[in-house]
Amino acid sequence: MAPGEHRTPHHPRHPRRRPRQTHRRTGRQRDHHHEQQRHPLHRPLPPLPHGWDRRQHLDPRLRSAAESWRRSSGEPPNRQSSRDTWPVHTWVEHTAELELRVEAADEAAVFAEALAALGELLDDDRAGGEPVERAVALEAADRPALLAAWIDELAYLAETEDLIPLEARAVEVEDGVRLRATVVGRPGRPRHVVKGATYHRLRFAPEGDGYVATVVLDV
Repeated sequence: MAPGEHRTPHHPRHPRRRPRQTHRRTGRQRDHHHEQQRHPLHRPLPPLPHGWDRRQHLDPRLRSAAESWRRSSGEPPNRQSSRDTWPVHTWVEHTAELELRVEAADEAAVFAEALAALGELLDDDRAGGEPVERAVALEAADRPALLAAWIDELAYLAETEDLIPLEARAVEVEDGVRLRATVVGRPGRPRHVVKGATYHRLRFAPEGDGYVATVVLDV
């Protein structure tokens, strides 16, 4: 098993909602699993811009966020990663799930870019209101599990508080297992429903001059 890769047993996960008590959390205590085939989605998925995977045909449902990304950045999202373009993220579509890949110079930047990617997925142009902040503190068994806990927390805030994440500030990562950050978001109904992160193909490890992480989202 490669360093930073999270391997799990083969029994299924039974998702459950946690009571909302505090923003200090540990990684979800849930069964690790290999995802089984799911029923097809009945709602739109986020974009799969040309070049993000090797298929010739792109799902027409996946255009809106790609266009939003281009409007905000002025660049196509399938750029090559380098020190000049870090951090970057890409989406790959699977049945009933999405895989997010993030490349960044350091651990904190991976978490910040993962928030930016999720915000792009959830953003509704109709969302408005003054930005709000939420202090988040997380702990997990290792670096990949900490990333999964981060995605879970952001999805939880979006679902329970209608908070669309915009930016991660003051991100601090300690020993790869503890995270403190301020989540800046705005009120709005999420455009897509993200149930959380899975442990299927979960990875977060040093690579080259920086870090590469992959996480599959249950949508």
